[in-house]
Amino acid sequence: MYMKFQVIFTTILLFSAQIFSQEMVSITSKVDKNTIYHQLANKNQSENTPFHYGTYRPKGQIKGAKAVIKGAVFIEVAPEIAKELNVSQLTDNIMVVTNIGYEKKKPMVEYTFNPFRKNPLTDNIEMVTEYTLQFELTTQSLKKSATHIYSNNSKLSTGFWYKVKVDTTGIFKLTYSQIKQFGLTEPQNVRVFSHGGKQLPYMNNVENYDDLVEIPISMHQGNDNVFNEGDYILFYTQGPTTWNYDEILGMFIQHRHNYSNFTYLFLTSDLGAGERLTTVDENGLVSNSSTTSFDSYRFHELEKFNLIRSGRTWYGEMFRSGSSSSFSFDFPNINSGEKVKVYTNVAGRRESSAPYCHFKISENNILAHTIDITGNQGEYLYANEYSGYFEITEPSQNINLTFNFTGGNSSSEGYLNYISLNARENLNFTGSPILFRDAKNTGANNITQFKIQNNGFDIEIWDVSDPVSYKKMAVTNANGFTQFITKTDSLKEFVAFTHDQIFIPIVEGTDVGQVENQNLHGIGAQDMVIVTNPKFLSHAEELAQWHRDQDHFRVYVTIPDKIYNEFSSGCPDVAAIRNFMRMLYEKATVEGDLPKYLLLFGDGSYDNMTQSSANSNLIPTYQSINSLVETASYVSDDFFGLLDFSEGEYLGKMDLGIGRFPVQTEEEAQLMLDKIYHFTAPETSGDWVSKICFIGDDGDSGTHITQPESIANYINNSHPEYNVNKIYLDAYHQISTPSGQRFPDVTNVINEQVTQGALIIDYVGHGNPRILTHEEVLSSSDVRSWTNWNKLSVFVTASCEVGRFDDYERTSLGEWMVLNPNGGGVAAFTTTRVVYSGGNHDLNTNFFEAVFNTDYRLGDVIRVAKANTSGDTNKRNFSLLGDPALKLPVPKNKILKNPLLNDQDSSVLDTLNALEKTTISGYIHDENGNYLTENGVVYITVYDKKDTLNTYGQDNSSIKFTLQDKILFRGKVSVTNGYFQSEFIIPKDINFKYGRGKISLFAMLDSNDAIGYAQDIIIGGNAKSTSVDEIGPEIHLFMNDTTFMNGGTTDQNPILLARLIDEYGINTTGNGFGHNMVVVLDNDQDNVLLLNNYYEGGIDQYNQGTVVYPMKNLTEGIHTLYFKTWDIYNNSSEASLEFYVKNNQEAIIENLYNYPNPFNDETYFVFNHNMASQELTITIDIYDLMGQQVSQLKQTITPDGYQVAPILWQGTNFGGAKIPNGIYIYKVQVSNKEGVQSTKSSKLMIFR
Repeated sequence: MYMKFQVIFTTILLFSAQIFSQEMVSITSKVDKNTIYHQLANKNQSENTPFHYGTYRPKGQIKGAKAVIKGAVFIEVAPEIAKELNVSQLTDNIMVVTNIGYEKKKPMVEYTFNPFRKNPLTDNIEMVTEYTLQFELTTQSLKKSATHIYSNNSKLSTGFWYKVKVDTTGIFKLTYSQIKQFGLTEPQNVRVFSHGGKQLPYMNNVENYDDLVEIPISMHQGNDNVFNEGDYILFYTQGPTTWNYDEILGMFIQHRHNYSNFTYLFLTSDLGAGERLTTVDENGLVSNSSTTSFDSYRFHELEKFNLIRSGRTWYGEMFRSGSSSSFSFDFPNINSGEKVKVYTNVAGRRESSAPYCHFKISENNILAHTIDITGNQGEYLYANEYSGYFEITEPSQNINLTFNFTGGNSSSEGYLNYISLNARENLNFTGSPILFRDAKNTGANNITQFKIQNNGFDIEIWDVSDPVSYKKMAVTNANGFTQFITKTDSLKEFVAFTHDQIFIPIVEGTDVGQVENQNLHGIGAQDMVIVTNPKFLSHAEELAQWHRDQDHFRVYVTIPDKIYNEFSSGCPDVAAIRNFMRMLYEKATVEGDLPKYLLLFGDGSYDNMTQSSANSNLIPTYQSINSLVETASYVSDDFFGLLDFSEGEYLGKMDLGIGRFPVQTEEEAQLMLDKIYHFTAPETSGDWVSKICFIGDDGDSGTHITQPESIANYINNSHPEYNVNKIYLDAYHQISTPSGQRFPDVTNVINEQVTQGALIIDYVGHGNPRILTHEEVLSSSDVRSWTNWNKLSVFVTASCEVGRFDDYERTSLGEWMVLNPNGGGVAAFTTTRVVYSGGNHDLNTNFFEAVFNTDYRLGDVIRVAKANTSGDTNKRNFSLLGDPALKLPVPKNKILKNPLLNDQDSSVLDTLNALEKTTISGYIHDENGNYLTENGVVYITVYDKKDTLNTYGQDNSSIKFTLQDKILFRGKVSVTNGYFQSEFIIPKDINFKYGRGKISLFAMLDSNDAIGYAQDIIIGGNAKSTSVDEIGPEIHLFMNDTTFMNGGTTDQNPILLARLIDEYGINTTGNGFGHNMVVVLDNDQDNVLLLNNYYEGGIDQYNQGTVVYPMKNLTEGIHTLYFKTWDIYNNSSEASLEFYVKNNQEAIIENLYNYPNPFNDETYFVFNHNMASQELTITIDIYDLMGQQVSQLKQTITPDGYQVAPILWQGTNFGGAKIPNGIYIYKVQVSNKEGVQSTKSSKLMIFR
């Protein structure tokens, strides 16, 4: 967790005035006991070795860092804590381990240590609680240069370009005619560009190419020495499978591209004559070795199964116990005197009851090797991976390998990953091209003569060791051999071929053809980059323009293919996207030009290869290499933001705020934009954004309660202007059902919290892509039912797999949170794989330590939180589903911290008593303390004292927690020139015990919001003198709008409106028994609805207000609603309302009439319907008594309620002339977008 500390002193000892110096820095900090104890309670996560983690950010560049504890405060630990420790690992000293990471090119020192020690004098076990840490920093005055020198402009920025592809390695041929057909106007100047087919490295410190690289071509022009009809070019390129020499195995192992089945090449003729193949003649060297054979290889590898739908390792054949498969490999020129090396990788899965499980591998029916599967499958372990190596001593030209799988029972499974074979083959050319190399004759100072039996063929040999700078070898022919000499101090690759048998590039398909000019290398500094699937391009451009207009950002939008073209030679590759962002990062010479945000606009999939409508592979995903262990396999968009030299894979600090829109359709894309626009619109603001809600699971020794409690305490102490609600499962009654244990009240409370609104809703506990908690308190259907469109939250889920967006066969709970078209969240910081609660808590804590920073956007919050969280894998399982550049409504402006109460400073106020009339006033100022003169509205919420509560202890011991949720008053008051004043009366139903209450203030101003609070107020006791009141509140009930009449019709999801008036005010505290504001529907006393928190006072009217409560999924038919409320003197009133629910699938029109009727010059049509909040088309046709249509009115509206606004008709015909007196028939038709419609008719009379 991020630790605040104080720098004590700095001294500098100069060792090198030019480059390096030593700097001593000391800091003081504390150890969080709860974090350490939690690690001990979860030994499987910490391997019984707890650790304290901290960070320190030096001011300048550093090369190294050492740290020692110079002073510390120790406490003796209790015996029950000590017994959890591995005492044998403890010493009398605290050893500090340091590491240097980089964040936005600035160093960060991470340090860890075991906080426990054995006291050298007493042998007692002690723990550090406070410490002084001294760093010895090796500073670096000259920053290391960038890893790459990047082009200022891409090769593709000008000229005509054409793309082709290949699927294998070798020499390829393109004819003059083909080049002309491609559209190249100067074929004689044709150039070919490519990186080759090798996948880009995941790590940044591995060298790779920048932009397209030109490769040599061999141009064959015929006898006329002019490139024209009948002529052709040759070039070499690698296919998507490449081979690497494994020094340990002593053999070559293949690597298949994780993202592409093809290698792409680019052609142009607009740059003049290009690079031509050159010939190297080393035959004058004296060889010290000679060879007539080479290392030949074959492999078998299918990618059919991803066993846990995660990671980048795929498996081919599946085996059941007793099944077998055979694989044949041909080596037509095999040297039978040399051994064949075989390396294979398999996976096996068996239950613990199975006594054994193994693969037996036979070569030509003779057992050659056995691979035993010894591990058992587990909760998170799907299968065990094993590799086998063996040699075939007397090989034949055809090697037949049979894999036979045997398991202890029928449930055992085996999977083949791949088989690699290396053999020695004779260099015998029979017509087909030969790719050859020779590790045996490679070494320091080696010079080798290669002799190829040519069988009368005119062989050409190229040295293709460097796939972008290959050369033709000068050869000699003698005695039926083609031979050449070359230095072989490093491993070299050659190809022997004739022009008669050459590969032809693939020129058909949607991924080849003309390439439009592009220039990602020349775009300049950007604040934000949006990488979008092409079908969302217009939406991405729209969002980019919005950020340009709203935030004055430099935003660039591009599609993956353009990135691939410039950074991976056209091959899909996640590292290409990373390298594109790294180019922008490395080119930046000032901090303000560093890229800040990356938005991936499109869903992703664990299957990065399959292109089909069923797969959600719209923007590629980075997957870990592990595909067998759910706790070690993950998807992480963080990969795209690990940009410093030593970073890559999962290692390092994020340098970008990164988010993803998990959208698959254009409708979903537009929804994500609409949510952002709506969330940031001033009209959706309100005091709901000052609320934070924590949801805590039960069980696990109360961990899921103590963790959010610690964060809530941090918010209360450091950001008390925010109001925290807590929904802890064990604080509600658990019931048994046929489906298992359930918390039905928790589900209702969560849904109500979403409806009422909270800036952040944070869940801690168990979960999966379908549900939260074992008791299923929240499911996908619950999330899809939310309708909080005006109060969209940011969701945080510290729970396993809730936001697993890359499984294309299902939409996860976390995805539904942002894809719900009627509400839910504007973003979700959610988990994509299995996570551990300790790491979750650290990240969650750091999230809240960053989220209230008014300079941060959502991507910054997450970037900083992850930078301050230890470890590298657990935090990678958290992804942002949303816009990383989204600015949360965290106000910079403040409301005077201690507003005046009854003309006194609230910080010195004695008490507020029950039934006492109170005046509150205050000023609003900006972040610099300057008073503002804006106008607006302040929301005032007065809370009673904190309650200390205990959970029920239904699955573990009872846990104590505090909650401050009893509202004594909630109203609104006008702000004029930055000043406000209001009055209200404290209800009778307070907790009479004296204690500190809280006043929460939130202002909506002309241009910005403001926030404030007062905590130093004492509430309790009775007022000395009070008025007498025996009259309950006045109640007016409606459905959807105030035009609703008793007995009217609604849809299945109406909104209850209750207008309440009382001379002294409405009671919403919930303190008094039976004094809640309640609704009972159809006399269902078992499901009473509490509406205290839905009441909101009117502006400058503390004695009246409104309840707005959305009702859901009502059955069709007549319903009766009973409403009861109390005033602050505990006088009650009741009211009822009857209404008819009509199924939305059937539209109705009722109470149709026109007024006045008869009429002279104009009349208005009025009617009720059951399609509120929908876009409706209304058509009114007017006919005479002969059936002739004389006029028509038509309009499109979106009514808030169930009655349309009066529609005017001035008694004119289609031509605008007045129609004659008489009786007319009019027909009203109403229809919605789905085609649901209703028609009703009536009569009118014109009398002039």
